[in-house]
Amino acid sequence: MKKILLPVILITAAITGMPLRLIRFTFSLFLILLGVTYFMVATAEGVEIHFPSSEDPKVTCSLTGLKGYNSADARNAINKGTFGDYLKGLTLAKIGGKRHYGVGDSNVDANEAVLLTVTEVNIGEDEAVLFTGAAAQGYGDEDSSDFICYDVSDNDVVHSEFDRKGKRNRWFRSAQFLEKGDVIILAAGASGKPQWRFMKAYAKVTKKKTQGGKWRVIPEDPRFPTDDVIVAYCDVTDARYELPANTEKQDCTAAIQAALDDAIAAGGGTVFLPEGKYRVEGTLNFYPNVFLRGRWREITAENELAGSLIMVHSKTDQPTIKLKGAGCGLRDLSFWRPDQKVTKDTASEHPFIITSEASPVTLENINLINPYNGIDLSRSGTCCLRGLYGSPLNVGLTADRSFAVSRYDSIHFSPDYWTWSGLPGSPGKDGAHRSYMKNHGTAVNIKEMDGFYFGFSKISGFKKGLHFEKGASGDDASGEICYVSVTDCYDALYVDDSKGFLIVGSAFEGSNYGIWGKDNTKYELLSCTVKGGNKAISIKNGAAKLVNCKVSGEKNITGRRTFFSEHTYAEKMPVYNNKYNRVRKPTKTTLFNVKDYGAKGNRFSDDTKAFQAAIAAAKKNLGGIVLVPDGEYRITDNLDLGKGIELRGNAGGRLITNGKPGQELGSLIFIEVAEGDEDDTAFVTMGDGSGLRGIGFFYPRQDFKNFKQYPFMIRANGKNNYIIDCSGANPYLGAELNGDDHLVEYSFLGGMRKTYQANNCSGGRIQNVHIKPDFWRSVWLPGCPKSPDLEQFKWEVNKIYETITLKNCDNYTLQSIFNHSSGTFATIDNSSGQSLMIGGEQQVHGYAFKNGAKSFDLIASKCNINVIGDRKGTSGIKLLPSFNGQVRLLACETMGTSDETWHVDGGHLFTQLSFITGPCARAAANIFCGPKGKITMQSSGARSHFAAFENKGRVSMKDCLFSFGFLNSAADAYRTDNKFETIFALADLNQKDPKMYGLELDMKNINKEEAMSIVGGKNPKDGRRLVSVRSTDGSYRLKVTDPDFKAGLKKDLSIVMEFYLDTDCTLKTHYRTISGMKAGEPKKFLNAKTAKWFRHTVKIIDAHFGSEEDIRIDFDGKPPLLAMVAIVSSEQ
Repeated sequence: MKKILLPVILITAAITGMPLRLIRFTFSLFLILLGVTYFMVATAEGVEIHFPSSEDPKVTCSLTGLKGYNSADARNAINKGTFGDYLKGLTLAKIGGKRHYGVGDSNVDANEAVLLTVTEVNIGEDEAVLFTGAAAQGYGDEDSSDFICYDVSDNDVVHSEFDRKGKRNRWFRSAQFLEKGDVIILAAGASGKPQWRFMKAYAKVTKKKTQGGKWRVIPEDPRFPTDDVIVAYCDVTDARYELPANTEKQDCTAAIQAALDDAIAAGGGTVFLPEGKYRVEGTLNFYPNVFLRGRWREITAENELAGSLIMVHSKTDQPTIKLKGAGCGLRDLSFWRPDQKVTKDTASEHPFIITSEASPVTLENINLINPYNGIDLSRSGTCCLRGLYGSPLNVGLTADRSFAVSRYDSIHFSPDYWTWSGLPGSPGKDGAHRSYMKNHGTAVNIKEMDGFYFGFSKISGFKKGLHFEKGASGDDASGEICYVSVTDCYDALYVDDSKGFLIVGSAFEGSNYGIWGKDNTKYELLSCTVKGGNKAISIKNGAAKLVNCKVSGEKNITGRRTFFSEHTYAEKMPVYNNKYNRVRKPTKTTLFNVKDYGAKGNRFSDDTKAFQAAIAAAKKNLGGIVLVPDGEYRITDNLDLGKGIELRGNAGGRLITNGKPGQELGSLIFIEVAEGDEDDTAFVTMGDGSGLRGIGFFYPRQDFKNFKQYPFMIRANGKNNYIIDCSGANPYLGAELNGDDHLVEYSFLGGMRKTYQANNCSGGRIQNVHIKPDFWRSVWLPGCPKSPDLEQFKWEVNKIYETITLKNCDNYTLQSIFNHSSGTFATIDNSSGQSLMIGGEQQVHGYAFKNGAKSFDLIASKCNINVIGDRKGTSGIKLLPSFNGQVRLLACETMGTSDETWHVDGGHLFTQLSFITGPCARAAANIFCGPKGKITMQSSGARSHFAAFENKGRVSMKDCLFSFGFLNSAADAYRTDNKFETIFALADLNQKDPKMYGLELDMKNINKEEAMSIVGGKNPKDGRRLVSVRSTDGSYRLKVTDPDFKAGLKKDLSIVMEFYLDTDCTLKTHYRTISGMKAGEPKKFLNAKTAKWFRHTVKIIDAHFGSEEDIRIDFDGKPPLLAMVAIVSSEQ
């Protein structure tokens, strides 16, 4: 048998272990001196180690022991190329144990190793043994293991993973071929107190198979325009797949799956399905980084269906497409059920065409001609959908337990598409399918979903256009809906259950209801059209706020807890610019495969010269595609792409470098360049027209405890640069964007200092991206922060991390962006532009605007301030003194608790239908306008907080809502155009420096402490904290300074206090009356072993404040942390 691969698998308890460069002589000596023979029986199910020998074994192995192994020494030896010499110095040892094996006894302890060597292979000439993994069992939570596969004959590391912890069974998955003489090493290093046992190894006998595909560029066809160059690993029509001669009448399932399997074996890639009709009777299974792509064009009344059509003939209850692996998907395909029969009351019922458990998943440019059920994305996260068209009869798209913010862009469902398709049997314009869909169909059904961005879609002709309800877990969804038109439906927006929506520029028109909802859902609609034949809007126990909306039809607003408002203003929504050049291609389509230039892609060989040679060849060609197939490429010098060159990985769509140990990482570059400053040369530099696509980046030497400073990972210096479908787990500095009209989309980058910085450019665009520093933890590579260290890592990141910075930019667009954890979400420095559907969580600062006099619009955008970071304060929307322009908040939310919630020291902040709100609505918020500032508020306010208010500039309000009332000292100026149910004085203690607004806390016996803003978590290092105060003697003493609350002018009051209950205690509230201090009813609190936030109210009817001590709050036992005290009076 030709030598395919000689693996060495190293499982070590050290975090930093590295692979072994072994020599056959060394292991032969081990086997002679300490040989214990047993057998590995290969079957389709797997291989388990057995003592003694079994009958007729397929694979015979020997087990030997070693002592003296040390991971740090091994790593140094590997880096120096002297590992063979290092290995010879280790000491031989005996093997112990029966079902579980170790060195000397049944354990593998620190500095010990077991060696598994293949001594005999008894298989046919046309067969091969594929090693698929091994298992070990630990004892303690801090036990850790590493897993490395090493090709001895080629001196290549082919697979590795590190720092596997936990006492449960650990499975190490791989895919390497074995031969006689191959060696497997399992070792424990010196990290902590490692102690574990080797359990099993697995393999299977498989038919020998030559390499399945060959990377190629699919020639462009002007009839089917694309945004990119199609680069495929294989073509379904390649001879090896034995596609039937008559693809329209013969089942093509096996041939297409064989091509997909080849792409799977190659670590991912695109399988091309040429123009034609393909009968599929079975299910096609997709695994990580594998895509099926064809020819496609949009169906219109003038353009019948053309391109790659899958004719669905499934007779089972299984879907046609199963998306199972991370980062897989479909592009440019059409699906049709030729056997679909429909009347106005009946339709042929079939399973979903597409189901997915993948995360992320790509579905782009998909025609669903006439399925009964279209797409089920339940249990699929980070769903990236763009361009879905069709006439689904029952359900078009559904999702439940779908997490990590999905993006639904350009979803177009209507009865027209089947009619327009021109396929045999397609119904006429008024066919029975139209009646069936109107009586039975649901276009989009969303259940539990962890946020979504839904935009630029048109839906018509269904019983329910958009339907929201509870999911299987009992939870529901919330999200943003922008520029979505739902018309000619029975019920356009039908909400059984949802947390709520921000809705902008959309239309909901139903013959029954435009909007129907119940169960406390929140609706905020800006510049929308709502029309209903029965009722335009019907809401029970919810809250609906409409601004500049056109409502045609009656309204039905019921329920004791329902709130409804509707206002119109002269200031209208600006036109949102969603037109841009999506086409991003290199100047030439010539392919330059880095492996043809000597790249190994094994993580440890230096592939720098191979990459540079491929790039040089592309430059000489005046453009091209430098292809990076699946692999892990170590690069030790910077790369300059020049002009018109695309650096492209194997991903044909969305890519996140993550997954469980052993899963494919795709095309991943290990960056091992020198550390440096922000202005030093970037790792990748791009000139005009160059770009990155479908590739991942990783810094293996980065330290999550002591950040190493590197220059920018990417610097785009040219016009029309692009970064699409890329991943970067742990850059210190992500991408610097310096040229006009650049495009960053569907990319998933982390960061420690900055992720995106755009400078001195016009027309740039960042959209459909996820920005998350703890992408790093999901990579399962050396040095990745795991759960015990994660919160501390994020804490350190939040001290310095700036997610997006725009400096001297014009007409910039930020769209569909989510950020998890940052110091500052967006810094807008002398830049103009707009954002739509962007937001995040665990942020220290939201948006900061500085310098210049330009305008920027935030539309349906959010920030969530629930991390304090380095104690320099927190802010939501902040306009600095150097800013003289205008910021418009349009249907926006500033969430969480911050010191400076809306803070205007310069320029003009205009808000329309924008609110300060929860979750994490602890204590008080703050609105401030400085002498150089201006604030204009229309139908805005604070929904979940007491809001402090300071005006030293110009502030106007109209129709504003403050759910907990308004600060009494400022209320007189705004009563005419606003209704305040209550007024209050406030001691805001949730500040770096406590602030007093008519109510002062005596600070002499007070210490400042931190409190968790979110409680109930198991991690004491959770960074989501805020400042509060704790009394040193058990009492909090306050005096009233607001004259309107003194001398008995307001007797009927509520004393409201918010504290963090982290101890058992009894609260006693004393307040001053005309007769002296009076005690209220005591209240006993039990924290029941779980700390929690608590808002406690004491109602009084005989207040008479005006002394040095008007209120005293005493606690028996340790006093809890106090975040806020307010005295509240009804306006009446």
